[in-house]
Amino acid sequence: MDGRFYLFRFQTCRRFDPGLDLGGFAADLLCYTLADHDAGAYRSCSDAFLTRYNSRAEYPMSDDELRPFIVLALAERLQAVEPRTRTQPGQLLPALEAALSPQGRSDAGEVSS
Repeated sequence: MDGRFYLFRFQTCRRFDPGLDLGGFAADLLCYTLADHDAGAYRSCSDAFLTRYNSRAEYPMSDDELRPFIVLALAERLQAVEPRTRTQPGQLLPALEAALSPQGRSDAGEVSS
């Protein structure tokens, strides 16, 4: 709402490959926007997030390089879903389908849940 990104639980980030953390944040963003916003929301937010990250990163990451990390994060979350968690398979499956689509993220809003 204020034009900024806030990273929740940033302290749980891994100190390994930035793609794992970026993929996790992008996966959460994809689930959220598919559930609560229009088709362009994910693309707009993701572009802004990645542009800001790349402006300061030693090793910038493209959309195509990020996509496998998004798929990995979604698959891990789907495997870990328990009945009492807030994340439901119904949120993860459309996001995983969008991330795996041949067009990539450009059609994320077109996936039905």
